[in-house]
Amino acid sequence: MEHYRVDTTNQTDESSINWEMDEYLHRKRGLFWYVGLVGLAISLSWLGFWLTDGEVIVPISIVSMIAILLIFSLKQPSRQIYSLNQEGVHIGSEFYDYNHFKNFSLFEEDNLIIVQLFINQRFKPVINLNLPSNQKGDEILDILAEHIIYTPRNTSVLDRLLHILKF
Repeated sequence: MEHYRVDTTNQTDESSINWEMDEYLHRKRGLFWYVGLVGLAISLSWLGFWLTDGEVIVPISIVSMIAILLIFSLKQPSRQIYSLNQEGVHIGSEFYDYNHFKNFSLFEEDNLIIVQLFINQRFKPVINLNLPSNQKGDEILDILAEHIIYTPRNTSVLDRLLHILKF
């Protein structure tokens, strides 16, 4: 399965790097994962029902949250076109000037290099760039390092939990 495609035919100038990748890392989950999720939903619902002396709102809430988790686990990532040049970053149809970011960090997960771009504004989500694992990936990191401060990434408890849940 091809994870990325570097496009050199559509470059706007010589210093621009274009590539296409999945918008996020999608992990394969086996039957055991889904059976475990259903078992967890049943167990937590029963426990919530028992602890609240027959209130049905707790089991309904738990089943709803598990259903949402199941729906997101089945969603397939779409392909995203990325472009990087001396002015900024293009992600799909959106353009971000380098001044928009305060720093970036990177990590490797399942043989995929992921760059996290942290936005200057509060309460804005982190933007992830999935990099190709070839020479273009090194060039992309060099361009980013020229314009944005690199900060080493600290793995949080939430990151570890999402990794365990295969998200």
